[in-house]
Amino acid sequence: MTIKSISMQSLYLFLALVWACDVLAGSRVWQPASSQALDRRFFYIQDKSSQSLLTLDDREVWPGREIRYCWDPSDPRGTKRQLKKNLKAAHNRWITKGLSSDFRLTEATSEVCQDSDARHDLLFISLVRQNEGMATSVGRPAMKLPLTVETSRCDPKMLLFRGEETGNIGVRDMVANYAHELGHAWGLYHEHQNPAFWSGTLLAQGGSVFGPGNNGNWRCENLKDYNSFRDRIVPASDGVGEMNIDNFCSSYTAALKVGFSAADYLPMDQSAGTAHSTQGGPGDVDWASVMIYPSGAGGVVDNNLPGDDKRSPILLKPDGTRIPENRWPSQMDITGLHQLYGQVPAAKKSILQKVGGATTRAFNKVYDLSKGRRQGEAGCL
Repeated sequence: MTIKSISMQSLYLFLALVWACDVLAGSRVWQPASSQALDRRFFYIQDKSSQSLLTLDDREVWPGREIRYCWDPSDPRGTKRQLKKNLKAAHNRWITKGLSSDFRLTEATSEVCQDSDARHDLLFISLVRQNEGMATSVGRPAMKLPLTVETSRCDPKMLLFRGEETGNIGVRDMVANYAHELGHAWGLYHEHQNPAFWSGTLLAQGGSVFGPGNNGNWRCENLKDYNSFRDRIVPASDGVGEMNIDNFCSSYTAALKVGFSAADYLPMDQSAGTAHSTQGGPGDVDWASVMIYPSGAGGVVDNNLPGDDKRSPILLKPDGTRIPENRWPSQMDITGLHQLYGQVPAAKKSILQKVGGATTRAFNKVYDLSKGRRQGEAGCL
C-alpha cells in the first residue's frame, strides 16, 4: 500500500495490482502450546531466502529478524509524528506476550531511506486517511528487481491510518490493528484464510469451519463494498469465463482481480504458504490469534445488533457465535514466528533505534519472555 490518500475501492484496486509481484494482507495467521497443537495451527510464508530460482511471488524472512523501516518519503516527519507511538506500542504487545526481543524494528537514517538501491531491504510505512483500510507486505520479497516505476510497487510496504473509532482487529484500539499489521510484516497470513478450514468455495479443502456449507457463516453480502460489486460483470477473457458477484464471493483470485474486499477473507491457495492447520475442524483454529479477523471486520454497520461491535458479521464460528476482537498476539502467533525464523535466544536490547544514529531509543519495557520452541524448519497480508 502506498503513500497517498486513496479511496477504499482504489485501495483494493491498488492491492490487486501490487499482489502480482508482492503479497499484501489487509490491513493478514496464549498459553504455551503442545507440539501436537503446533502441528495444527498458524499459516505463514514459505521462506525462500536460501533458494536461487525465484518468482515474483516468493517471500523470505527478514535477515537477522530485523525489519529496517522508513517513513513515507513524501512526509517523513509528519508520518513519524502520527504513527510512531502506536507502532512502538504494537511491537511492545508482541514482546510482552513472548516474542523474542531479537525481533527488531529499526528506523533507518534518512540517507539510507533515500538510497534507491536499498528499497528492497526496507519497509516503507505510509499514512492513509481514516477508514481507507490498512495493509502490509507479508514477509519480505525474495526477488530483488531493478528499480522502475512498476517494480517499485514490489518493495515492502505498510499502510496505516490514525483514529480510534474503527479498525478491523480492534474497534477503538489502533494499537491492536498495528499489531496485526506487524504480524503480516514478519510473515504471517490471516488465520482465517487457511484453505483447510473452508468448504464450498474455490481453493477450499473441505473443512468444517468456514464457507457456504458451514451453517451459512460466510456472509459475503454483509461486506461494506458488496453493493459496489453486486451488479458487476467481468467479460470472459484469456480463457477465463465471465465473472459476477457469485465468483467474487467464492474465489479469492476473482475477488482480488476486481478489487473486492472478499479477498481478505476467502481461502488462499495453500501453495502461498505453510499451513500447519492442515486439519479442518473448529478445534484446529487459533481463535485467539491477532491474525484472525473478528466477525464484524469489514461489515456494514447495523445499530440494532447487540454488544459494542455494531458491524454486521462476515465470518462466524460454526456454532453461529462471533469471533472476538483479539487485541494481543496469541501464544500460537508467537510460536509461529519463532518457528518460521528458527529458535532464537531471548535478549534484552533496543527494539526501535536509528541506524547509524548516535542515539538508541528503547521501548519503555523490553520483556525477556520468549517461550517459543522450534518445531522444525520453516516451510504468513
